[in-house]
Amino acid sequence: MHGVNGQFVERFNRLSEKYEAMQTTRGFVIRGRDLRKINEEIDQLSKIATTLVQNDTETNLVHILDAKVRNISEIMENLELTFSSGDSSKEKILGAKLRNLSAIIESMELAESSRDSVKEQLANLEERFLRQNGTPTSPVNCGKEALVSVSEPWTNRWMGTEGRFTYGAWFKDPLPTQGNEDKFYYASFASGVLYEFANYSDFVSHSNPVAHSIPNIYSINNASGLCVYNGSFYFVTKHDMTLFRYNLHKQRTVVQRPLGYRLSKYPYSNFQHTNVDLEADEKGLWAIYGIDGRIIISKVDPVLLSFTRTWNTVESATANTPRKRSVGNAFFICGIMYAIRSHETPDGSIFYAYDTNTSREVFASIPIHVKYGLLGQLSYNARERVLYGYDNGHMITYPLHFAPVA
Repeated sequence: MHGVNGQFVERFNRLSEKYEAMQTTRGFVIRGRDLRKINEEIDQLSKIATTLVQNDTETNLVHILDAKVRNISEIMENLELTFSSGDSSKEKILGAKLRNLSAIIESMELAESSRDSVKEQLANLEERFLRQNGTPTSPVNCGKEALVSVSEPWTNRWMGTEGRFTYGAWFKDPLPTQGNEDKFYYASFASGVLYEFANYSDFVSHSNPVAHSIPNIYSINNASGLCVYNGSFYFVTKHDMTLFRYNLHKQRTVVQRPLGYRLSKYPYSNFQHTNVDLEADEKGLWAIYGIDGRIIISKVDPVLLSFTRTWNTVESATANTPRKRSVGNAFFICGIMYAIRSHETPDGSIFYAYDTNTSREVFASIPIHVKYGLLGQLSYNARERVLYGYDNGHMITYPLHFAPVA
């Protein structure tokens, strides 16, 4: 069981005392919007705390739990009370929730703050991340190395069980501009914001984010239709099928290009609005989409957003060539598109590949574990030889293994 540090316990106790003190105010009620905020925060706290009690493998939850208590403490400190002689049943429900949460936290193993400090845990997380996913010093030798296996996914961050966090995406820039090599990015469909973090520790704890409020992010073409590449955020809107390039340094859209309604008809299997999948690899920026049901691949000019060359898989099709709706997700490595069978089945596999270097298809069988049952994002980072995934609220990474081509 991971320890909860002393400062956390003190902060939680002060939170409970604050609530009890407020109860002594005659006719006390909390303003409606504040009451909703507190209830939401406590519900999330209870879920995270329960998960920690039942499962000690989610190391990053200790810090998230601590951050949640700080957040709700701030809300409680700034409450505006309303006096009413009416029913206070809602406040009684809130009190019951707090008492229940207190019992959960008391069941945790308490640790000395000097021994299990959040800072130490974050440092360990960053070390584990680099050890698990490798360092950006050994790029794939395209044409001479091939993908042979995918390791078990490693969970870097969990957004909780709320439905609004089911879908999302996160990245590191595989071709970063100078000074941005350590940055992480998280696209939140719930808030309509692309968050930028200076390093892994800030990302895991959601500390010091730079928030890019992108007007069109609410209508993004799901988690597959976006990526970060060479200092820009690329995304496709689902309603009007427009491709955007947002410059992260300038914090504004610099280019946009209509793709046309024709590309909006063929999503991945069981995923609405995954009509255009944007991916990046050693060769550049790619778009995967469907026309007449077949998989179409286009190379994208990262500056102008024009399609510079297109491959139609039907030209080399066999009886087993998949249609786009039968694919769960896809990614690119060295100009080769790899497709997975399902985004939901735990024992998944990379079953199909199309090599744009030779315009030929290859049928494969490389296992890939869909750990949490809803793998909406799957993006390759050429700088780190790793897959980034967003699986049902969990931000995961898959280390990859390559072998010389025979």
